[in-house]
Amino acid sequence: MHPDLSQHRDKNKIFILGSGYSINSIPKSMWTKLEKHTTIAFNWFCFHNFEPSIYIVREQANIKKRQNKQETVPNFINKLKSYKNTSIIVSDVSRHSPQAYKYKDHSFIKNNSTILRDTKCKTEMSIQQLINTLTENAFESKKCFHGDKKTACSLVNALHIAMSLNPKEIIFLGVDLYDSKYFWMKENKTRHTVRNKGQTFKSRHATHNRAIHLVRCMKKTKYTFISGVKKSLLNSIIDYKNIKELV
Repeated sequence: MHPDLSQHRDKNKIFILGSGYSINSIPKSMWTKLEKHTTIAFNWFCFHNFEPSIYIVREQANIKKRQNKQETVPNFINKLKSYKNTSIIVSDVSRHSPQAYKYKDHSFIKNNSTILRDTKCKTEMSIQQLINTLTENAFESKKCFHGDKKTACSLVNALHIAMSLNPKEIIFLGVDLYDSKYFWMKENKTRHTVRNKGQTFKSRHATHNRAIHLVRCMKKTKYTFISGVKKSLLNSIIDYKNIKELV
């Protein structure tokens, strides 16, 4: 394990930070308290001014259908460079997505991150197979799982890293799923990738079924999962607690 990451092992709590609009409802005082906890961010959470403990780099912003004015590789890397105390983990997709940007070859990323091989399964795995894969330590195997046919999404990568750090509780913030709003956009807007699918900001998140199935399966492990979003679709399968109780 990277020396910067060892400090996050065996904590009581790890917070996974999604990019749902509910992130905007978290008071500044709570962000200050979150600085004392281990937090894992991914995708475009870097548009927020909070500096997470760990950032998972996997975003394929160079792919034409994903390109957007804000969401570019240079912007993404510049955001990462602004962090002072964040441990960067690259889940390298180059083996199965060779057209994606190779973050591991960028000088800043290469010299300041832990590189893991991104893996995924094209077929549907059994619940036990999913559990076995996600409870295998990512840092020991040098692999970070992205999911199977029924779960594949970035939340799987974040959950694999969180579980590899062996906390007692894993808490989801900003994992809303009930719509397609994002914290850095106006409330009645959504990302171009959503619009390209003919959906709107009111549509349920594209991965909502995958995320629910994923967490339902992982409930069979030793970890306790908690939602910190009042209306999250995850609340149908795990407990919800107000963030003030969690930090």
